[in-house]
Amino acid sequence: MLLVSARATANRQWYDLTGHARGAFFWPKAQQYKHAAPANDNDLVCNCNLYDVSAFHGDPATLGGILNSTWAVLSKFQYGRPVGVEGNLKTEIVDVKMMLVTDPGKAKTDPLKRVGSAFEKLKQRKALMFLSERRLRTMAYTSSGKVGELDRLSDLTELDMPDRRELDDAVLEMIGIASPQRRQELIDELYAYLREFFEATRQKEEKAIINKNSARRRERIRPTDIAAQIHKDISQNEPDLLRQYDSHFLDKSQLFDTYDLPAEGEAKPYSDMLVPQAVKFTKGAKTQIAMISTVTGSQAELITLLSNTGTRGLVRVPHDDAVCSRTFEDYRSFIEHRDERVKELIHERTSDEETQEKILAALLSLINH
Repeated sequence: MLLVSARATANRQWYDLTGHARGAFFWPKAQQYKHAAPANDNDLVCNCNLYDVSAFHGDPATLGGILNSTWAVLSKFQYGRPVGVEGNLKTEIVDVKMMLVTDPGKAKTDPLKRVGSAFEKLKQRKALMFLSERRLRTMAYTSSGKVGELDRLSDLTELDMPDRRELDDAVLEMIGIASPQRRQELIDELYAYLREFFEATRQKEEKAIINKNSARRRERIRPTDIAAQIHKDISQNEPDLLRQYDSHFLDKSQLFDTYDLPAEGEAKPYSDMLVPQAVKFTKGAKTQIAMISTVTGSQAELITLLSNTGTRGLVRVPHDDAVCSRTFEDYRSFIEHRDERVKELIHERTSDEETQEKILAALLSLINH
């Protein structure tokens, strides 16, 4: 309470917010299928989910046109950060500061007026989404048996609105693209890309919804069953993730050495005065299971990687140090990419962390064998 009361002055109570500088516009921190940077015509105070945006020179309507143009949509997806697989986008302050937006201070007067005028016209209606209401509701209405009601919903999106095209054309003219034909070509390319982008985003979101709903309904389904389903999907759609060390990374035309790796134990590279390079296998904190001396240090690194990613028993590794180092880097890069993608596929099916770990263990076992 003392900290709060310390804010008070002779002319201002601690709860007085009137001294806060208002922005001319708001920039939403969280966004999805709609794009709008609302004008703060009522001089409101924003909270932490909105950022104040101020125009330092010129007509604020020009800045409003720039921020609400479809070119700003493209920029925010370049610098923002996706949240999960639900089509959400977050733009932190650091992201907004990096966004590329047109500088109105360097433009000619007539194009500036045109942008401001186009924005004033845009303000006269409600902002639409970049996917139509019918498309957004298709999954929900279909699953609830209300397909017939979809015909009542609009197919219009922001990309179908003439006033948006007029604004985007004005912004292009402002940055110096004089040819009307070239401007229309660029707008057509942008709109085609965004239609495809938002449709793909929605499809990914719908797939995630289906997978998570299925996981909730089948809470007692064994993680091994889900792992088997993911393994089947990978086999059909992403078979490169199933590549194996011996078949796809070991160059059998080169000399190699063969080692017998124990069936259990965590592997770690090891060396001392008596053993220049080796791999130690331990169980628990101190129990040593095996010690395998290697010809080179790169062999020790490769054997450690192979052991800890599921390869046991007899294994061949390149004899030449340079070849072995190159093989190690190639296989490590593959493992990192594979495991990242596998975790994405698991996350799409369940949000429960304990279940995710069990599925991962079962899935990696299937992949390795």
